Amino acid sequence: MDLRKEEDSGTRNDLRGKVYGDVTQIGTVVNPPPRKRWLLLVGLPVLAALATVGGVLAAGRGDAGPLPADGEAVKTEAVADTTTNNWECGDSAVVPGLRVGAEGLPVVRAFPRDGVQADRSVITVTLQGTTQEELVLTGARTVIVSRRPPVEGTHLAAVCASEVPVRAFEVDLDIDGAPLVPVPDPRPKAPKKTVTGWPYAIKEGDAEHFVISPKTMKYDTEFRIVVRWSSGGSKGEVVLDDHGKPFRYTATTAADPLCAVPGQDGGYRYLPAASPRCPGKS
Repeated sequence: MDLRKEEDSGTRNDLRGKVYGDVTQIGTVVNPPPRKRWLLLVGLPVLAALATVGGVLAAGRGDAGPLPADGEAVKTEAVADTTTNNWECGDSAVVPGLRVGAEGLPVVRAFPRDGVQADRSVITVTLQGTTQEELVLTGARTVIVSRRPPVEGTHLAAVCASEVPVRAFEVDLDIDGAPLVPVPDPRPKAPKKTVTGWPYAIKEGDAEHFVISPKTMKYDTEFRIVVRWSSGGSKGEVVLDDHGKPFRYTATTAADPLCAVPGQDGGYRYLPAASPRCPGKS
């Protein structure tokens, strides 16, 4: 099976940096200690890339409509850019129909074709206002579109070359209407800081950057995320999805786990988790 992502997918097709440390098993896998690279940090220049790879979503529940005519006031609303199908440290996918034999499989360096985003892969979101008037983001929740049994196939995980960002949220897809919950910086050596929860203030040119990790142990789930905002006496919602389609995430409980081991070419290869070459099996 050709796992390479199609050229126009918008996802990165390279693995930056080098992998350091031991590699443990995928599924019950803990990826190797990453080099100090950042996937996403509030205020870093890399966030500008979100504007080119993310899908711009209309504020509220409908089309934002035509641009205002000259001299007409711009309505104050919240707008969002989202990016999915990332392939960084912590991202993974279940690939239906993929079987990995004893000879192994070269490490995949971009989101695999036909893969379904797996439990705890990230969604990156940039939220800002349309004017200089300050908006307050007051909370967010999921809207479940459908649930099915977990996808069967093989579970592939990105080999770590970067760290999980500071601003992070989790959401439990096994619960209807689950809120986005701020979580601490999960890096082992990160400074201990108090988690800043809702609300967050945004306006034009002053954005908030979220990294959301949906988790599920039970289902193959399609969902959207609704972010609430207020400004003065106005209130509204911004709906986050995958370029007009629901996000889709699957549990890995029905997928075959793999491990990643050093190959003869100096890179890494995926092997079935039961292979005697996997860490802890010898």
